Amino acid sequence: MRMIVFCLFALALSGCGCPYTEKDVSVPDFLQKAVLVMEQDEYAATGNDPECCTGIWSPLKALGVINNEIIERSTIANTTVGREYFEHQGRKVELLPKGKRFSVVRIIAKTKHGIEAVDSGPGPIDYLVLKDEAGVFYKLAIVSLGTNKGEPYMAYYINGVRQGFLDVDLGKQLRAK
Repeated sequence: MRMIVFCLFALALSGCGCPYTEKDVSVPDFLQKAVLVMEQDEYAATGNDPECCTGIWSPLKALGVINNEIIERSTIANTTVGREYFEHQGRKVELLPKGKRFSVVRIIAKTKHGIEAVDSGPGPIDYLVLKDEAGVFYKLAIVSLGTNKGEPYMAYYINGVRQGFLDVDLGKQLRAK
């Protein structure tokens, strides 16, 4: 009986078997003031993300409750991953139209631990937590910001003036601090 109680306690402390943890990362000054704007149509996968452990004991307190994930067009069009991958997870794929605006709420580093990290490495994978003009939250993996060179899709504006585009190099900037 003690062994069962010990195992249940250990499981609860470890996030009920969730291989992920999350940690806040400082938001760079330029992003704190920026308005992000979709420069072309992209997509959002909506619904519970099975990769994000949810529940009271989950170590993913922020990412686990955000049910909207921005997915770039090339991923949705991909024959290996594609729309069907997300729909098979029970998520809907919806269009995010060009011109949609967001503010950066926070940045979270999601790290995979244990034997399950073998397939993809431990990470971390940095996520922008965004809020649109209606107050709806989205997560966006920084590694997916313009993975096709020359095709950035998320511009950032300060005081109404476009300053540039966000791309995968943002992750390197976060680690350089």
